Amino acid sequence: MVRPQLPGESTTPVGTIRPAFANPSIDAAHAFRAILEALSEPGKIVPMAAELVAPEPLQATAGAAILTLVDNETALFLDPALSTPDVLAWLRFHTGAAIVADLQSAAFAVIGEPCMFDAYERLAVGTSMFPDRSATVVLIVERLEQTAGIRLTGPGIQSETSIGTTPALPRLWQALRSNHAIYPLGFDCLLAAPGAIAGLPRSTRIELEGEV
Repeated sequence: MVRPQLPGESTTPVGTIRPAFANPSIDAAHAFRAILEALSEPGKIVPMAAELVAPEPLQATAGAAILTLVDNETALFLDPALSTPDVLAWLRFHTGAAIVADLQSAAFAVIGEPCMFDAYERLAVGTSMFPDRSATVVLIVERLEQTAGIRLTGPGIQSETSIGTTPALPRLWQALRSNHAIYPLGFDCLLAAPGAIAGLPRSTRIELEGEV
């Protein structure tokens, strides 16, 4: 007799799920240090070598970040681009995280098509009593560049720095400007590119080139 599939249960056989970190404690520690450096020095492009092969379209850097930061008590949101059977099975198997459809209830959100994402206002920003009850959003990008255009200032930045992404993400920069305006509330952002990561915490002020 065949057991009926439970709601939300993956149909991907366990044997076909790709492995995660080869050395979980060591690899996760390296990834955590890179993430911590990125968030403590906003806008800095931090190398992050991820020795794993995440299922497409979840690239290795974003996959390593999620494996490091997410566990079975975490509510995780994925945009439609990432909500494939292989990605869902991989994340559920290796993290145990609850994949949620409600963005506002998510502690972490991973966005595979950042050009299409326009729901930053629905991310959890915490409360005056519990500002830490906010979301971290990981956006997968093709490339990070230390180029002019987006000027960053604030805690962790000696004077100012700049950053650019491929593709360009005008909605993100506008959302982060509004996000900074409600500090200490707000969400935190990680940009994940192949082999590198950059942090944009809520404390960072965003200015567009040419602004006074």
